[in-house]
Amino acid sequence: MIMNLDITEKSNYTYVKILNKDLLINASTHLTSELVILNAKGQSNFILDLSDCDTCDTEGISAISDAHYLCKTSNGFLVVTGLQEEVEHKISLAQLDKQLHIAYRTQMAEKKMLSLLEE
Repeated sequence: MIMNLDITEKSNYTYVKILNKDLLINASTHLTSELVILNAKGQSNFILDLSDCDTCDTEGISAISDAHYLCKTSNGFLVVTGLQEEVEHKISLAQLDKQLHIAYRTQMAEKKMLSLLEE
């Protein structure tokens, strides 16, 4: 499955919306690759919008974890938004909820990102 993404570069961060219903192994690999490419171009702050994503597997959770690590190691931030129940549950099981910046709506994610950048 090809990952469909909507990528919008803002002045201080990049907004990445996953347009697939599933974040499974092939889509997860594509997401990680896209984030690495953006990071190589100097982007280190991302809002990852999962509002269209109903389910994910362990590879999907790994992609989210990898995105967090990528941002952290480049002195940036990852804010995750739009979590559906199953995805949120799997993030919690992986204990990523203790590491990630999570906002439940896009507008809140943007405010959270701007707040993190001001610190």
